[in-house]
Amino acid sequence: MLKYRLISGFSLVALLGLSVFWENRLAGIVFTVLAAVFVTLCLLEYFRMVQAIGESGNLTIKGFPSLTVYLSILYISGIGCIGYICTNPQLTMGKKVDLMKLAVSSLDIIIPALLLIIGFILVFKRGNFKEQIMNVIVSLAGYLYLAWTLGFLVKIYYIDQNENPCGPFLVFFLVIVSKFNDIGGYTCGNICNKIFGKTHKLIPSVSPGKSWEGFVGSLVFSSAIAYGLIMWKGDLVFPGMFGQVVLFNSCTAIVAGLILATLGLLGDLAASALKRASGLKDTGSIIPGMGGMLDVLDSLILVSPVFYIYLHVMIR
Repeated sequence: MLKYRLISGFSLVALLGLSVFWENRLAGIVFTVLAAVFVTLCLLEYFRMVQAIGESGNLTIKGFPSLTVYLSILYISGIGCIGYICTNPQLTMGKKVDLMKLAVSSLDIIIPALLLIIGFILVFKRGNFKEQIMNVIVSLAGYLYLAWTLGFLVKIYYIDQNENPCGPFLVFFLVIVSKFNDIGGYTCGNICNKIFGKTHKLIPSVSPGKSWEGFVGSLVFSSAIAYGLIMWKGDLVFPGMFGQVVLFNSCTAIVAGLILATLGLLGDLAASALKRASGLKDTGSIIPGMGGMLDVLDSLILVSPVFYIYLHVMIR
């Protein structure tokens, strides 16, 4: 199990590194495609769990998987295309980039509106209103839970690259710090269990494997890797509302590590609650040693919007 986990982990990091550190504008396209594929896989796993939850309660709740997936791909691809145009001077053709960035914000309104409109059209067409209304609610929840939140990764990738192209590094920073949360929790939890023979469970009703010792390990590992990445990259300075602002330095990196570890744990627990409700051990089996795609990305679901809000406030 550990061997497959390591192979899968290194493979995913290699894909991330290719899209982040490859000094070619095609890297942005690669990253957008990967994001769309990963979100699609997460949504399919989500709808599988929702259906299992319904079956356990003698309910038929399938949602609208195809509609949600198609609109989610449109959302992720739209952000990527607009970001690619905004960061390519040859494509902007002298037009105001601010207007193009406004289009990204418009997608946040247009796509969920389309989901609701088409969803209710399907409700009126198919009848059985109780079941179909639940399908609309489940689909909208899935879109917001996965596509909307993980879409912030693409927004971060393309954030203000014209003056200081650090968007790809910021994505790398976010992903690595969040995943070291998992590594720290797993490592420290196992070590404490072997040394002391037991650990203090965090929320056993949701995730029996999570412990307070593991949570402390998550905080330490995430803060340490955040500090190390900023020391390697150097202070990130961006133009702000009142002049140049230091986005991250050694101190704020440690604070970011603590916050991202905490939010990452909440995202992990949220996915665990879904698995417990559906009676499934893993969200899927597509990634050897790790389970499903949602098992891999659950710690990024809550951290991505919060991280983007911080960047958006700081960068002008």
